[in-house]
Amino acid sequence: MKGLLKKYFSHMSPHEEAEKITALAGDQATLVDLARQSLVNGEAQWAAQLYDNLLALNKNTSEAKLVKTDALTVLACASVNALARDYYLMVAQRLRMEVGETDVWVRSRTTPELSREFFKY
Repeated sequence: MKGLLKKYFSHMSPHEEAEKITALAGDQATLVDLARQSLVNGEAQWAAQLYDNLLALNKNTSEAKLVKTDALTVLACASVNALARDYYLMVAQRLRMEVGETDVWVRSRTTPELSREFFKY
């Protein structure tokens, strides 16, 4: 329901929102750095959202797609919900296919330490 309300009552397109967030960060390069740092700090959800903004500005950014796959893979590893885990992995697979990776089930490029952070309770 929340997504439906946002779709019909939002006054800002994803591209406009991405432009404003990029303006807050300073430029796209800074936004990329912030997203990478968020992933390193264990904030995979925030990193994925920042990469969504980068992809809204430029859908052909293969670097952003690949790093977003890392964020989604970390989120999938941390998810106890099978449907959410499947969704994260399927979106990551699709993004890998879009950038031309032949083995779409490649292991995440995240560090083992980062992956272990999500399993601490």
